[in-house]
Amino acid sequence: MGRNYNRSLFKHLEETLARCDKLENEFKAYKQKTEQELFECHAKIAELEATITKKDEQIELLKGDNERLKRILNNNSGNSSLPPSTDQKPSRPANTFNGRSRTDRNIGGQKGHLGKTLTPKDIEALIASKKCEHIVAELGDAETSFVKRFIVDAKLTTVVYEIRLHADANGKFLIPPVLNSAVIYGNGVKTLVLAISQLGDVPVKRTCGLLSALSNGTINLSPGSLFHFEEEFAARASDILETIKTNLLNSEVLCTDSTITSLLGESKSISAIKALPKLSFILR
Repeated sequence: MGRNYNRSLFKHLEETLARCDKLENEFKAYKQKTEQELFECHAKIAELEATITKKDEQIELLKGDNERLKRILNNNSGNSSLPPSTDQKPSRPANTFNGRSRTDRNIGGQKGHLGKTLTPKDIEALIASKKCEHIVAELGDAETSFVKRFIVDAKLTTVVYEIRLHADANGKFLIPPVLNSAVIYGNGVKTLVLAISQLGDVPVKRTCGLLSALSNGTINLSPGSLFHFEEEFAARASDILETIKTNLLNSEVLCTDSTITSLLGESKSISAIKALPKLSFILR
């Protein structure tokens, strides 16, 4: 009896040990499988995080492009340098809706409204300031009483400055570098053509033609000379341009405007970027 019991107990122990070995092997396999799945999950998470980061960058770029395109679409002759012919025509007639209430006032300027027309008082003040040339013309008998009428006009006069450089005690001529050439153009001509070509955005050849017409054919500037003036101005203005760029980069708000022009046969956009009170032009 005791012998059978011991044999049965030993058999039960063997079965229990076999089951433990089986469970241990199953646990190892499950653990290995779980660790593999966990590794794959971490790799997938890292891949998804990289994808999300890339998508976020693309979204920011698309948002920037969307804002830029919206600004371009909203440009008109009132808020940019585009001509009125490019304005979108309204979908309904003007004044279809008007939030203002009707009144009995007449159309146009009202009584008491201060106009912008020049008055004789303004002209008298201008003459007194010596900022203009004052020419008096008599019509009729100069000995009788008269009334005044003013004509405000402008003229461009060609001025030639002859600089005579005299020799010093040793018979040498000390000529400043700016006067090395026998004939040079003055600052008045340079300022005028730069204002026409740059501020007016007028082509080079047309600028030279305008100057010739304004000077009655006495100043016939070559395109090469105009390019030289631009290079000279750019060199002298480099410091202030760097200051303007720094102020632009440090400004909280930038206002942009675009003008299309032709450069060497290609269409370019001149963007005026303004961060009050500075102004800079960037050609792109």
